[in-house]
Amino acid sequence: SSDVYLVDSPLGFESFLDTGLQEIDIVGIDCEWKPSFGSHPSELALIQIATRKNVFVLDIVNLGNKVPHLWQELGKFLFNNCDILKLGFSLTGDIHMIRRALPYLNFTVKQVGFLDLCSLWKHLDKFPKVKLPYEVQKGGPSLSTLVHHCLGRPLDKSDQFSNWEKRPLRESQIEYAALDAFCLIQVYDVLKKSCEDAEFPFEENCYSLMTNEKMARKKPKKVGNKKKQNDTPNKEVVQPASPQSTPVPACKIKVVCDTMLQGLGKKLRSCGIDSTILETHEDHMLCVKYAQDEQRYILTKGYDTFRMLNGYVPSGYCLKIISDDVDEQIREVLDYYKVIVTKHHVFSRCQVRSHTKLSKLPKLLQ
Repeated sequence: SSDVYLVDSPLGFESFLDTGLQEIDIVGIDCEWKPSFGSHPSELALIQIATRKNVFVLDIVNLGNKVPHLWQELGKFLFNNCDILKLGFSLTGDIHMIRRALPYLNFTVKQVGFLDLCSLWKHLDKFPKVKLPYEVQKGGPSLSTLVHHCLGRPLDKSDQFSNWEKRPLRESQIEYAALDAFCLIQVYDVLKKSCEDAEFPFEENCYSLMTNEKMARKKPKKVGNKKKQNDTPNKEVVQPASPQSTPVPACKIKVVCDTMLQGLGKKLRSCGIDSTILETHEDHMLCVKYAQDEQRYILTKGYDTFRMLNGYVPSGYCLKIISDDVDEQIREVLDYYKVIVTKHHVFSRCQVRSHTKLSKLPKLLQ
C-alpha cells in the first residue's frame, strides 16, 4: 500500500523535496482543476505526483507562486530530469495547465522523460499480439477504461467534477486525486509485462513515442506552403463515418467546442446538449483532455486543428464544421451524430457548462 501526503505549506513542500523524491526512477503525474464557467478560465488546483511508495498531492490553491525557489527546485529535480520517467494520461492538457499556472517550474516538453500512456495505448492497439489482461466491452479512450483493461476494475470517478478550489478538501477528493496519479505506475507495469509476454520491444517503442511525439505534431504544418494551407478546400477533409449508428436524444450527447465555435456551443446548450466551450485564450489541445476524460465529441472548424485533434480520439469523435452560419452548424452536428431534439430538450440545460454526477464505482485501492 502507498501513503498519501497533502503538501499545502512551504514547510511541507521543503520536506517533500528533501525526502519524497529520493532514489526514484518513475513517477505518475496528474492534475485537477475546477471546471470553467462562462468567461472565468480554469485554474490549476492540484498536482499529484506518485512514486511506487507514496503519493504527494500538491495544493496549488494554497502554495501558488509564493515559493518560487521551491518550484524551481522541483523543476530542476523532476520535470527537467531525463533520468526520471514521468507518466501521464493525455499529458498535453495537464502540461498546458501546469506551465501556465507555475512558470517557475521552467520546463519544456522537448525534454526526454515524459511518456503519455494514452498515446502508448493507442500505439499498442495496432499490434494484436499485445493483449491486455482484461476485456472491456464498453468505454472510450479514457484513463478509467485503460485501468479497467489492465487491473480489472474501472476508476471511481464520483469526485471527478468536484469543486477543486474549495478548501478544505474532502478526504474522498484527496483519495480520488491520489489514485489518478498512482494508477499510472500500475498501468505502466501491466503494459510492460503484456509487451514482454508478447515479445514486443516495449522500451524501444516508449522511447520512440517520447522523442518523436512533438515532431509528429508539427508535420502537418510542413505540407505545402502557407497559401495552400489557408486555401485548403473543405472537400479535402475526410470525415469518417459517424460513431452513432442509431438516433440518440440530445440529453445523451456531450461535446466540447474549440475556440472557433463558441457561438455554436452556446446554441447547442439551448438544444439540451451538454457543451463545454474553450475560452479564447485556451489551447486547442484541451479539447483532447475533455474528450478523453468526459467522453465528449470534439467540434472544431480549422483544417489544421481538425487534423491535429482527430489523431488523438477514436474515429468519428472529432467533427470538422463546414458552415460559417451557426444555424447550419447546428444542423451539421445534429445530422452527423443523429441527435434528436424535442421540446423537452430545448433550454433544459443551463447556459453555462454543467455536469451530471457520475455513479460511484468500486475503489481500486483500499
